[in-house]
Amino acid sequence: MKSAGPPTLCIGIDGTWWGGSQSKVVSQRDTIVAGLIWENIAAPLSIEPVELKGAPNDRASEPTEPNFDRDGQLLIEAIEGVMNGYAGRYDDCVIALDAPLEAQCRPRQPRRKKAVPKGHRMFTERRTCENALSGYMSANPENASWNQDLKIQPGSPIAPRIARICTHLSVNRGFAMFRPGSRHVAGHACTISASRRQPGQVDKGKGYDDPIESGIAFLTALMFIRGEHHVWGDGSGGTIVGPGWMPAGA
Repeated sequence: MKSAGPPTLCIGIDGTWWGGSQSKVVSQRDTIVAGLIWENIAAPLSIEPVELKGAPNDRASEPTEPNFDRDGQLLIEAIEGVMNGYAGRYDDCVIALDAPLEAQCRPRQPRRKKAVPKGHRMFTERRTCENALSGYMSANPENASWNQDLKIQPGSPIAPRIARICTHLSVNRGFAMFRPGSRHVAGHACTISASRRQPGQVDKGKGYDDPIESGIAFLTALMFIRGEHHVWGDGSGGTIVGPGWMPAGA
């Protein structure tokens, strides 16, 4: 999502679709990585976990309802806090959120569910951008080293919590959805996920993954403002944007 000239505040977010699992406390968290970029120079990054467990959803038993932070208010407040912390120091802001943000309208498609009983259909569908990415992976096995563990989840329909966050950013902050047409992060990950059982080592669980994935989202925002990003999809049903250029397809 993009709002418009340098200096630029880049924000990367690893956001949970459903506010985390009800049974796993460690999953009840979003993570924000932010930094100010000007003339190819990056100021020190800020990395902020956003705890969601304090906002349980009393309708969480319903299959289409988030478990925590139903309307994304805690994450929205955290984003606002980051932006306010850099107030007066940037002219442009780019936010990269690690989640599907937009999908083609399918009037007969049911709302997205967290899970369905075995043997039942989820009724999710891949978007054009996900099909484009999948097609590239199949047609270019020689370039597959970067995506060996990549699992493409159907992005339609958009998770309701994510949709509400996007609506807030669009309506209340004036952001527009994009359409076509580091080391510091790793160090912080080791700090917040330090093993309690074995000092000096790291537990590679969610505490390790979150700042890494948010850092990749931050790099996507950074490379987007530099024009060094790759795009999947034509924007008709959402777009996938990633950092760096991809080799030309076969």
